[in-house]
Amino acid sequence: MKIKLKQDSLNSSIQFIVSFIFVLMGIWFYFDKLSNKPQIDMFDWAYIVFFIGLFVFFFIKGIIGIIKYPFIELNTENITYLPEVNDFSTVLKWENITKIEITTVSILFHKKAGQPFEFYLNKLSDKIEFEFVNKLKELAYKQNITVIDK
Repeated sequence: MKIKLKQDSLNSSIQFIVSFIFVLMGIWFYFDKLSNKPQIDMFDWAYIVFFIGLFVFFFIKGIIGIIKYPFIELNTENITYLPEVNDFSTVLKWENITKIEITTVSILFHKKAGQPFEFYLNKLSDKIEFEFVNKLKELAYKQNITVIDK
């Protein structure tokens, strides 16, 4: 069960808009310099390269924001969680989980070693939250993991 988490799709749109603003600024700067003097010196080229570099940077970030999305995945081997597009995913193996505490706000996974891992339910839509918690309980019971529902 792989669930796409809530994300701000506005962020990718803003990055696309910003990228095109920078390329337009570069084009404007180029033509403005050509109209004032026939030659463009090295310092002017540095500005143009800077604007194009910013365009490429924000354009790629916008593409990544569309292709890659935050998710949580439950399966029989592990739980995989990617909180944000720019973060690394967290993988919790069922064999390393000792206990799961479910509250109205979050799910706390107690591990054999290390700090507990907390997943906040506000990242799920209300419609999917119930289905997710039930699937989590089902998989935990199959793995003989204690589930505490508070």
